[in-house]
Amino acid sequence: MSHAVSPRLIETVVRKTLREAKDSPERSLRNLVDLARYFSASPAQQRFFDCAHQLLRDEHSPYYPLIRDLLSHVEEERLISFGMALGYNSCVAGSRTRRALADQGMRVPWFLTLQTLPGRTEPYQALVRQGRELGIYTYALLPREAPWELLPLVDQNRDCAFILFCCPEDMTTPFLEEAESLTNLVLAVRCQEEAETACQRLRERNFLYALYTLYGEERDLPAEEFFCWAEHLHAPLALFLPRPDCPTASLQRCYQQVDEVRRCQPFRTIPWDFLQDGLTVDRMIGGGVEPVWFNREGFLCSIPHEQALSHHTLFDRTLEELFRESVSRAN
Repeated sequence: MSHAVSPRLIETVVRKTLREAKDSPERSLRNLVDLARYFSASPAQQRFFDCAHQLLRDEHSPYYPLIRDLLSHVEEERLISFGMALGYNSCVAGSRTRRALADQGMRVPWFLTLQTLPGRTEPYQALVRQGRELGIYTYALLPREAPWELLPLVDQNRDCAFILFCCPEDMTTPFLEEAESLTNLVLAVRCQEEAETACQRLRERNFLYALYTLYGEERDLPAEEFFCWAEHLHAPLALFLPRPDCPTASLQRCYQQVDEVRRCQPFRTIPWDFLQDGLTVDRMIGGGVEPVWFNREGFLCSIPHEQALSHHTLFDRTLEELFRESVSRAN
């Protein structure tokens, strides 16, 4: 049974829990999970929080020192703003809009991944504005270069959660100073040799950040080695991004490793697979829509494939038109 509750009340409870967690993360985190279980809107959500509750029964869980580290080195407002945009706007308020659209025959995913081109910010501003109207409040941004050009996009959509994928060399002082006020932003740093210096800069400035890796080719970093790096660099999130046209066997193998690590908890980091975990969340909130992405040419594609779902691009059609065209082609 679901229980309606206002976003203001949720934010108040989360703020109180975070402050109490500085003294007792174990009790506070379990109480927060119990509260989430109570307000679960579907059996799938209930099962998820039941699993989380079971994991947190282990007093030696690495998630507890992870929470302590987060509270000590990440600005509280970042945790609140990003968490509310992701947890409430995307998964609660946004899901109501998406379910209403599904009843009208248009299926909309809960998040979008965008490969972006430098010097073309206006089309992406329009896309996010249209996305919010369709109930999409979470965006992963993959710029070819100049990630700082996308910071105004994040600033002008404070009710959305953004993950901006960057190279370690992008973490310059001017870039971080410009990004400092954007509490709805997670900076994802690619796992390369220079990532240690980049993550140290983010940690010193109290950013919420992630480490990410690509998978799908033999030369890609093994999952266990990547988890070790994420823990070493104090990255609370370890993100796995499939390469375009990643083989099905690689998708399955990676997700199996991610899921095993999440259940066994050997590392102080939270693993997330963009394809499989994204679909799992969509099923939990009543969607079941395959994750999609826009390539640099602006074509809507399914993850991880490059085959376009529409004949048109985001540069010449609205997001709603592209979704409706993709549904008609699928049928």
